[in-house]
Amino acid sequence: MFDFFPDITPSTSAFAVIPAAEARFNNFSKVETVFDKAGDKWEATLSWNFIKRADVRTLRGFLNKQGGTGRFYVRDTAHQNEGAWGGGIVVNGASQYGKMLTISGATPNAEIAPIADRFTLDGFLYELTDTATADANGEAKIYFTPELRRSPLQGTALITADPYGTFMLRDPSEIPTFSQNRLGARGVRLSLIEAIRL
Repeated sequence: MFDFFPDITPSTSAFAVIPAAEARFNNFSKVETVFDKAGDKWEATLSWNFIKRADVRTLRGFLNKQGGTGRFYVRDTAHQNEGAWGGGIVVNGASQYGKMLTISGATPNAEIAPIADRFTLDGFLYELTDTATADANGEAKIYFTPELRRSPLQGTALITADPYGTFMLRDPSEIPTFSQNRLGARGVRLSLIEAIRL
């Protein structure tokens, strides 16, 4: 378990999965060669137009505690799930990998959630790439990005209310300073990247 990022709502919050796939183009024919590599990863940018001095102290203290490479949980305050995610949804089956997960415990014969809804599993953040619908038994296969970071245990619950991911600072030099004025700081920006190491 890691600490949660301080509850200091940013002016903007931008989360995106950056694909590891790469396309290279022949200089003469312009035909592409595609390298479909594993390694898609969340990146996030949090920005504050103005942050009060007390919040700067809280933020600096939290980030300094991480030592620049520490891991912590972060929620995307700009995102809101639209699906009902009804029932008590859990992992259904062991040894699952990739970008598809078999689940159970959903409301039978109902839409679980629309495309682009998110969930947390084992501390990692995932986003649906297709609408998920449960069958008559409340079971379904859900498709998402990025790929599973760990093979989850049978019965592990999906967190769908205020999902979060595990991140670290991309650039520790972005930790805000007190140098702007005695009231607070303007133009504070933090770049985060998903932390997936063991």
